[in-house]
Amino acid sequence: MNSLKSIGLTFGIVALGCTVFAQSSSKLDSLAKEVSLLKKQTSAFANLKISGFIQAQYQYADTLGARNFNGGNFSNQADNRFSVRRARLKFAYDMSFGSATLQFDATEKGVIIKNAYLTIGAPFSKQLSLTGGIFDRPFGYAVEYSSSAMEVVERPIIIQTLFPGEQDLGAMVAFKADESSLLNGLAAKAGLFNGNGINSDVDKFKDLIAKVSYSGLSQNSFYLNVGVSAYYGNVYNPTTTLFEMSEVNTVKAFAAQTKEVGARLKRQYLGFDIQGSLKTSAGKTTLTSEYIAGKQPGSISSSKSPDYAVLPTASAYIRRFSGGYITLIHQYNKVAFFGRYDWYDPNTKVKGNEVGQSTGGVTPTNAADLMLTSTSIGSFYEPNKSLRITAQYDFNRFEKSDNGRFSVAGYKNNLLTLRIQYKF
Repeated sequence: MNSLKSIGLTFGIVALGCTVFAQSSSKLDSLAKEVSLLKKQTSAFANLKISGFIQAQYQYADTLGARNFNGGNFSNQADNRFSVRRARLKFAYDMSFGSATLQFDATEKGVIIKNAYLTIGAPFSKQLSLTGGIFDRPFGYAVEYSSSAMEVVERPIIIQTLFPGEQDLGAMVAFKADESSLLNGLAAKAGLFNGNGINSDVDKFKDLIAKVSYSGLSQNSFYLNVGVSAYYGNVYNPTTTLFEMSEVNTVKAFAAQTKEVGARLKRQYLGFDIQGSLKTSAGKTTLTSEYIAGKQPGSISSSKSPDYAVLPTASAYIRRFSGGYITLIHQYNKVAFFGRYDWYDPNTKVKGNEVGQSTGGVTPTNAADLMLTSTSIGSFYEPNKSLRITAQYDFNRFEKSDNGRFSVAGYKNNLLTLRIQYKF
């Protein structure tokens, strides 16, 4: 009897153990499935990178309602202001065949999309890629230079005028030579764009932009890059009257001619840029410069490139322009000092007192044809890789003319900017 009891007890213990093991195994399987599912869910975010920066600043101008290119014009009754110059949030996702980027900018003026593009690498060559969407126009140096990395607080006058907002909608092919290649240091980009910034396209024309650069002479402590860029585009002609510069009775002014509504108005730029830097025991010294010249369709009051969402209705004015900048930066440890001189001549056909002259049968030039110059000096302190504190003073000048009543002629339009930037 005892034997039977022992056998029964043994079978019971074994059965119980099997049941417990089965339950435990089931729980382990369930847990393994949950872990596997969680791993799959989190792996989808493994290639996602979130970054951004915020720029908060205070500005003081020497004149009420100052006109300037560092953050926009002041209100008529204001000579100082606090503002969020930029607040960017960027999402970048890497894939086996390329990457996707989405970036927003949020300030007191609203929230806008800055970048939204997809880049696909060529399956047959790592040197080639295709980009489509909203992204920086491939022209020169300053247009594509990161806003969070800029030493001087804003881009030069000519860049802001010709490339407002920096970005455009389009598609681009890029080539970058492999380091092991004989062409090491060579890069080229070419693309077609709408031509009116990030707004929806409103005409049938597309703009071609191309850039070639070479940095193959760089060494360990020395860097040198040179580039050439070209812009060939067209702007919609809004009326039957087009104005171009002419000389009548020794007066240089705009002469009217007949042009078909909707005709192509050529928008052409040619640019050259150079960047060089040298590292020594005294720190890093960097020199950058760029020169651009060409033909620009604008309006009677502005030579700014079109960034409109609807077609213009006022007559177009064609101007030949030139401009550029030169920037010198020296950084030692966490402190840097910089200076920049930049200029923009919207109408190279007239100078000084020639601006505003009038005679019969022509339209005189005006304040929009005066050359602008700016000299910026400043310094920034970077206690770490995320934080930067900048102080900058700008000496802004408009060309002087004794003809016409130009509110900005010879105008002293100086500006102090104090900025704090944090990157994450």
